Amino acid sequence: MNQDDLATVKEVSGILKMSKQTIYNKIHKKEFIKNKHYYKPSPKKILFKLSEIKKWLKGGEGNAHSSNSDFKTEVVPLKQEQKRQTPQPCLINI
Repeated sequence: MNQDDLATVKEVSGILKMSKQTIYNKIHKKEFIKNKHYYKPSPKKILFKLSEIKKWLKGGEGNAHSSNSDFKTEVVPLKQEQKRQTPQPCLINI
């Protein structure tokens, strides 16, 4: 692996236009897979494989959320007592 193929969290956050915290969150949620998308040469250093990040960005293999079709949306109607009531006009003039 060439040094040019690696990027830090800061560099990847710039490439993906995400905050560094979002990158760390994606690591924690396992959206970025250790030894596939990134590796840790030391406990406090994370290096990303740019080729894998580009694949992830294009929605290719290894992207845990590559398609919104995986998610189902269900509308659940509120029960009568849960519905919001319209506010009553204030009758007090000060």
